[in-house]
Amino acid sequence: MKAFARKARLYAPVEAVSFAETRDGVTIATREGPVISAGFAILATGDELMDTVPTAGHSIVSTYAIATAPQARFAWKDLPLVWEASEPYLNLRASADGRIICGGEDEDFSDTDKRYALIAQKTAAIAARVDASAQIAWAGSFGSSGPACRISAG
Repeated sequence: MKAFARKARLYAPVEAVSFAETRDGVTIATREGPVISAGFAILATGDELMDTVPTAGHSIVSTYAIATAPQARFAWKDLPLVWEASEPYLNLRASADGRIICGGEDEDFSDTDKRYALIAQKTAAIAARVDASAQIAWAGSFGSSGPACRISAG
């Protein structure tokens, strides 16, 4: 793996307790382990942020997706990721067994009950856009922090 060849280190499991922006990037103190220095830090926390992470520039949306039955008439396994940059956006890719996996129809909220209540409506909208029937449908939270979200020491 290139990262390890370039002297990357993996620390797990650790709990990050503080962050400090430095001239060269970020320093992360862990509860019972090393202090980690890096050019960049990616916090993969799901849809919950740590108290020390600023919420400015961060958002959590509800997103929806479907998978069709395997499609015998197309060579879907060779389909690259397709992103339709419309509003609402649509993305398509294929599974190894030839299903079309399609997602989009995001909503600007993270409430679980509200998100799941819209699955049938969003499934129908996505399926209509790809002219296919959904065999499986699901929804989830998606967090984004964009390039303007920075951790500041002070």
